[in-house]
Amino acid sequence: MGRWMQFVRRRPTQRQQGRDQIYEDFVVREIAPHPLMHAFGALCQANPGKREVIRECFPTLEAIRPDSPGYTDEDLWLNADELGQLLEEFQRLRRVCRREEYITGIDGTASYEAWRKPDPRECFDSWLAKIEAMLVDACGSGYWVRLMV
Repeated sequence: MGRWMQFVRRRPTQRQQGRDQIYEDFVVREIAPHPLMHAFGALCQANPGKREVIRECFPTLEAIRPDSPGYTDEDLWLNADELGQLLEEFQRLRRVCRREEYITGIDGTASYEAWRKPDPRECFDSWLAKIEAMLVDACGSGYWVRLMV
């Protein structure tokens, strides 16, 4: 399947997590999460030597990176509180990249370029907007998020 993100009404039990109808009834939306999962790495790449600053500002983005130890059997579940934190960090990163917010030591323009490559700007920005809209809706609805690597 590759990397994938699902928004679910509630976290199913272990035996309900298969791709059967019981589990499918929990799923509200799905999207490819690559920009979220690669944001932390792109920030570090664009801002050498600033990993600790980035870690302090974006701990949830670090936790969801593809090589994070937080994944169990290739899944990472985020509850409503964790999802709210992810949304805050995602929105903050977007503001930093647009130079609407500044973090000492972080180059917003370089961060954006590292984050979006190789995607064309228009496609990437559209993808980010879709992800953000889904995160906002999920936070407002109390959904869980399942990230799969």
